[in-house]
Amino acid sequence: MLYNKSVDVFCCWSESDKDEKMYKALRGHLKTLEQDLVINVKDYSQITGGEVRDNKIEDYLRQANIILLIITRDFIADFTGKNLWEFEVKLAMKRHRDGRASVIPILLESCHWQCQSIKNLEPLPWNGQAVTSTSWENKQDEAFLNIVIGIETVVKKTLTILELQNKSRLDLQKLSFNLKTLNEKTFNNLILQIDALQKESAKTKRERDHLKNEVDYKTSIVTALEDKLKNKEQESLKYRRWLKYLMVAVVLLPWVIIVTPGVLFPHLREGISPQSSKPVTQHPTPPVTPPALGDGSKKAEEPPQAVSPEVSATTVLPSKGQDVINRRNKLGLNKNFFNQLVNEVFCPQHPELSTGKNGDCNIEEKAEPQRKRALNDEWSIVAMQIIEKLETLSPNARQGMTTDRGSKNFRAQLSGELLKLHLSQKSLEDLTDARFCYLFANLLAKANKECILTRKSDFATVWYAIAEDRLRQLQDPSEGILTNIKPAPPEPKKNNEPEPLPTVTNFDEVFSGRLKPGQGKVYIAYFEEGVELNVELKTDSDSLKMSIYDPKSTTLLRRSLEKDWQEKLKISGYYEIVIVSSDIEKEVSYELVVEAEMEPIYLDDSPQTPEEAVKEYFLNLKNGDYDKAWERLSDKARKHKNSGAKFSLYQKFWRDTVKEFEVLEIRSIDQGNDMIETTVIVEWYFIRKSDGQRIPQNDTWALQRNHSDKNWIIVDLELEPKDKDNK
Repeated sequence: MLYNKSVDVFCCWSESDKDEKMYKALRGHLKTLEQDLVINVKDYSQITGGEVRDNKIEDYLRQANIILLIITRDFIADFTGKNLWEFEVKLAMKRHRDGRASVIPILLESCHWQCQSIKNLEPLPWNGQAVTSTSWENKQDEAFLNIVIGIETVVKKTLTILELQNKSRLDLQKLSFNLKTLNEKTFNNLILQIDALQKESAKTKRERDHLKNEVDYKTSIVTALEDKLKNKEQESLKYRRWLKYLMVAVVLLPWVIIVTPGVLFPHLREGISPQSSKPVTQHPTPPVTPPALGDGSKKAEEPPQAVSPEVSATTVLPSKGQDVINRRNKLGLNKNFFNQLVNEVFCPQHPELSTGKNGDCNIEEKAEPQRKRALNDEWSIVAMQIIEKLETLSPNARQGMTTDRGSKNFRAQLSGELLKLHLSQKSLEDLTDARFCYLFANLLAKANKECILTRKSDFATVWYAIAEDRLRQLQDPSEGILTNIKPAPPEPKKNNEPEPLPTVTNFDEVFSGRLKPGQGKVYIAYFEEGVELNVELKTDSDSLKMSIYDPKSTTLLRRSLEKDWQEKLKISGYYEIVIVSSDIEKEVSYELVVEAEMEPIYLDDSPQTPEEAVKEYFLNLKNGDYDKAWERLSDKARKHKNSGAKFSLYQKFWRDTVKEFEVLEIRSIDQGNDMIETTVIVEWYFIRKSDGQRIPQNDTWALQRNHSDKNWIIVDLELEPKDKDNK
C-alpha cells in the first residue's frame, strides 16, 4: 500500500540497561514500517549534544501523531529519575485527550501499569499480556508481530485523518486565494448590487406599508357599511311588524262594520235622531247582506288568512339536497356507498346523532326539531366537498368504486402491472398516499381520522381508485411520472461465443423537476451489485419526502425528510427512487443528484487474477453471502453442500465465531506457464466473538482456473481457520 505521508512516532522508555535489549528488539520489528516510509520513529537517542534535552523531548511529543509508552517495571518506577510521569506522560495524555495524538501502552514486562492517568488506554499486544509473560513463552516474535500489526492499524487511521485535514487546508487556501484575486472592479460591482437591493427592499417596504394602510382604511369603510346595513335591517324588521298589524286591521275592518252596525251607530238601532230628542217613526230597515260571491251564490265571503313572509320565502329557495343528488347522479356514484362516505366524515362530528350501529347517525330520529334543517344543510355541505374531490378522478376509477378494490385479485393485478414497469407496490403506495392525503386529509381531520386508512374504512375504496389512476399515469409516458434514468444492459446473444463485456463507467447525473401539491415522481435505474450509490435531493422546501427501494422491494429509505443517502448495493437490478410532495398550496422545485461509482470490467482473456479471486471470496464472507463464497471453492468441497453437514459447519463458523476480519496481504507465487494452476499466500487475521481476541493467519492456498467462466476457484484451504489458542 502506498502512503502519501508518514506518521511521526515517539517512544517513551526508561533508558535502563535492563530494558535496552527488549526496546531494541521492538525497534527492529518496526523497521518494516519505517522502510516503507509509513512511520518516522523518534526517541532519546536522536537528541544531539548542545540541545536542551527537555525542550527537545517536548518538541518530539508535540510533533508526534502516535506516542508509545514502553511499559516495564523500571518505566513504572521511573528508575532513572527522568521525571517521566510528571512531564512526558502528562504531556502525552493531554495531547491524547485533545485528539492530537494516539497514546499506546506497549507491554514488554508484566507489572501493575493501570495507574490513574493511563488506565483507560488500549494496550498492545491485543490480549493485554506482556511480551515476557508466560502467554507468549517461546513466541516473543509473534508477540512483537502482534504489536506491529496493531500500530499499523492506528497508523492507517491517522493517515486518513491527516489526509482529510490536508484536504480541508487546501480548500481553505484555495478559497483564500480566490478572495485575494477578487479585483477592485468586481468588488465595487458587488457593493453597487447590494445598494440596489437595499433600495429595492426599502421601496418594497414602503409599498407594503401603503397597501396595508389602504387595506385598513377600506376595511374600516366596510365595517361601517356593515353596521349601517345591520341598523337598516333592524328598522326594516320593525316596520314589517307594524305593516303586518295594519294589514290585519284593514282586512277585518269592513267585516266589523257590516256585521255589527249597532255597535258603531246605536241611535239607528233605537230609532232616535241624534238631532232631536223627539221620537221618530222608524220604518223597518231591510237586513244588510254581505257582498255576493263571484259565482252569484248567496254564500257570504270568508275573511282572508294572514301569510307569513318567512314561510312563503322558503318555498322558492333551491334545495341543497337536490343539488347533491343531481351531481352525485352525474358522476354515476352509488347512493348507498356515497352516503357511507359522507357519514364517515359527518357522524363523528355529531356523536349525539349516533345510532350505535357501526358509527352511523340519523338526523330525522335523533336531532331536535329546531336543528334538523341546519344539520341537513351541514350534511349537504360535506357531501358537496366529497363530490368535488371525487370529480378529480377518472370516470373508469369512479365507476368501479362500489366493487371490492382491496381484494387479493385486484392487488395481484396491480402487482403484475407494476412488475412490467420494474416497480414495487411500495412506490405506488407512496404516490397514492400523497394524492389521497392532499384531497381528503382536511375532511378526515374534522372527524379525528388520519389520511392513512385501514381497509375497514369506506374511503379505502377511494384510495384504491386513486391507485388505479396513478398506475395508468405510470404506464403513460406522456404523463412524465416515471423516468428510467439508467436502463438495464442488453442480454448477451444466444450463441456459442459470449459477447465481450462493456467497460463500465461511473454514473453521475442531475435531474430537475417541479411537483404540484399531492404529486409525485418515480425514477428507476439499473445498478450492479457492489456499486457505491449516492442519492441527494436538493430543494428549499421541507415538504418533499424521498423513498428508495431495491430490486427485492426492500425498503432502504421510506418517506424520509433526509436529503442525502449513500450505501453500497448488495444486489443487481432496478432501484426505485420516489419523491412526493406533501405541500397543500404551491408547487415545489427540486434537483435529484444520482451518483454511482462502479469498478471497471476489463476486456481481456483472463477476466480475473488469482488475487482478485481471493479478494472476491473474502468480500462474499464479509457481506454474509456464504453461498457465493462456497461456490468459489473446489468441486470436492461443494459436493458436501447437498448433504448440508459440512456447509452448515462452515457457515456457522463464519457467522457465530468470527466477529470481524481483515486481509493484510495477498501475493501469488509459483504460477505455471499454462495459467491454469497457481499458489497464493494470504496473510490475514480475524477477531473472535467470544473474547475479542485477534487471531493472525498465514495461509497458503492452491487455485485452479475454471474452464467454464475462466475464473479462479480455490482448490485447497482449511474451511475453518486455525484458532491457535484452541488447537
